[in-house]
Amino acid sequence: MRKSTSKTAMSVLLLALLLLVMFALLFVSACTGDADDQQISDDLATDVPLLPLTIATVPADDLLPLWVAQQAGIDRELGLDLDIVTFASSRDMLAAITANEAQGGSLSMLSVSQLTLGGIPTQAVMRLAPSRGAVVSSPGSGILQADQLAGVPVAASEASLEEFILYRALTAVGVPEDQILLEAVADLRARRQLLMADQIKASTMPWTLASVLGQQGANILVTEKDIEPFTSTVLGMRSDWLDQDGAAQTVAVLWEVWNRGADLINADPDAYLDLLVEAANLPEESIQGGYDMQVYASARLPERQQVEDILEWAYRKGYAEEVIPFEEFVYE
Repeated sequence: MRKSTSKTAMSVLLLALLLLVMFALLFVSACTGDADDQQISDDLATDVPLLPLTIATVPADDLLPLWVAQQAGIDRELGLDLDIVTFASSRDMLAAITANEAQGGSLSMLSVSQLTLGGIPTQAVMRLAPSRGAVVSSPGSGILQADQLAGVPVAASEASLEEFILYRALTAVGVPEDQILLEAVADLRARRQLLMADQIKASTMPWTLASVLGQQGANILVTEKDIEPFTSTVLGMRSDWLDQDGAAQTVAVLWEVWNRGADLINADPDAYLDLLVEAANLPEESIQGGYDMQVYASARLPERQQVEDILEWAYRKGYAEEVIPFEEFVYE
């Protein structure tokens, strides 16, 4: 009888141990599932306060994911105090960054270099989007292909991304470098008027404007897709802001804000056309004929080849005193 009781007690003990192990495994599994669900939040969690951030831009779609994220309240949800200011021109935007009225902006890679070499050290913290530009010819020019621009003056802003785009676009179709002629016209409005009046034969243009001019009779010779491999806009930030405690954490959160905004756009691009026109101060006509919204990639640093290509071109042209190494150009 004692032997049977002993066996029963042993069985009960083993069952209890087995149940205890099962409960422990279930508890660990539940905790692991919670951790997976909170992975993004844990990665962004920090005891260091995030820094307020003002970003400057021009009338373009470069920062649309951030505007969309703001509209959805994602920046506030993640604790980011973000302000985006749209300026009428690149000159005004750069002046605001120089005066520290904005800590950074949607800049060309050339502008990042120019700010740094001009005494305002600046670094690229994120690649924004391909530079959406175009080369167009006037309605009465008879120029219908890019290679016909050999030896023809093309209007663009000198020592700028526009000039680099012109150089890369024409050399890509076989135009010799010594036959690429620049007609320096910085004022975009003047360029538009001169082009449509056939007073200049060709010009570089932002894609938002080039697409409108194409509907009005101008000839689009080089599209945004042709330019895409050459260069991208970047988010350039003042180095004195990046040197502060909390800057690295703020940039990490900004990347997440960008990614969530980009996901919203890519899922339903047309839903954000009105927001783009309003936030970027674009003319309503820029979307009336149909606007080809780009696919926004996840946040990442700019490509080394693009950076080195444009900075070496600027040095060869005498627009820069030196070529900034890629490792110093980007913020990591």
